[in-house]
Amino acid sequence: MFPMSTGLFFIAPALHSFVVTAYTAKVFALASAYGGVDTSRICKPLQYLLRHQQALGHFKEDAPVVSRSLTGGVKDGELPALTAFVLIAMAEAQDICENTVSDLRSGMLSASRYLLRQLPGLSSPYAVAISTYALALLREPPTVTLLRQLKRVAASDGTHWGGYDAVGVEATGYALLTLLKLQKLEQAAPVSCWLMERVGYRGNYGSTQASRRDS
Repeated sequence: MFPMSTGLFFIAPALHSFVVTAYTAKVFALASAYGGVDTSRICKPLQYLLRHQQALGHFKEDAPVVSRSLTGGVKDGELPALTAFVLIAMAEAQDICENTVSDLRSGMLSASRYLLRQLPGLSSPYAVAISTYALALLREPPTVTLLRQLKRVAASDGTHWGGYDAVGVEATGYALLTLLKLQKLEQAAPVSCWLMERVGYRGNYGSTQASRRDS
């Protein structure tokens, strides 16, 4: 994974990626709590992403990452999932970058409005789960709205979202984070148990994104 002067990150010269760029900015933002992180490593990628935000508020990957272990379920969720993924990174870095990235707040608002418009029509459990988490971080819609959307695509027993593969695990991880953010601890308990049952013998969930999300 290599940085460019624009703030974009790539894996190989021809594989630029919004997913990798947003993920890297988010990781640096989380690591900054422990000190020693140059804020340009966080804010410059966000500036790049904002320059490429579409007029309707979404983000569109123009050079997808080949490795599925890095993209997780973002590839399956298409535009709403990618937009939510980028919005989560921006939310994690907002306190660090809002004074240096002038259009950060407006870009986040535009992305959240896009997700709010798309959410009722989404059928992918992954896209719904990651979108509700992004919106929960911004405290955008009422709690009841997010819970209703999560329930709409959950398994009948309410323990997981999607299948039993890595994408389903990642989706369920986002759903769990949403429930915790909304302080719905009773509803979160069986979801947490389901995730713990999916842990592999090496202590991971089968992909970079799933393992990072649920650790």
